[in-house]
Amino acid sequence: MLRTALFSAVAALADLVAPLAPASAGQKISAPVDQHATSKAFGLFAPADALSLNQSSQVGTNLSFGGKYRQRIDAPVDQHATSKAFSIGGDASATSVNLNDQQLTNAAVGRRGRQTIDAPVDQTATAKAVSIGGSAEATAVNSNSQVLTNEASK
Repeated sequence: MLRTALFSAVAALADLVAPLAPASAGQKISAPVDQHATSKAFGLFAPADALSLNQSSQVGTNLSFGGKYRQRIDAPVDQHATSKAFSIGGDASATSVNLNDQQLTNAAVGRRGRQTIDAPVDQTATAKAVSIGGSAEATAVNSNSQVLTNEASK
């Protein structure tokens, strides 16, 4: 019982002292993203609406005091969205969207660090709309955003 209490006290003390010592901070996001969305719609004397959406967000935020830091995203992103709409006697609408957002944000005091995004992105959006006796609209969108923010002060 005394041994358990002693280990708990040492662990609690280590948790209190660790934030005070300059340490090396690092983040790595490396989980691959593989998304496939397919939608099909059929309308007979009615509208046909099909929507396929893939959304991926990878965010790393870091605050370091006096230590070195390194942030890295090397997670490949593979997104494919396919929508097909067919209507007889109505409107047909097909929309396919792929959204990818990768951000690394760092606020460092005392040191500069390194941020890298080295993630291949493969996006394919396909939309097809066919209407007999109505209007047809097809929209395909791919969006990829990669942002590095670094605020370092000495």
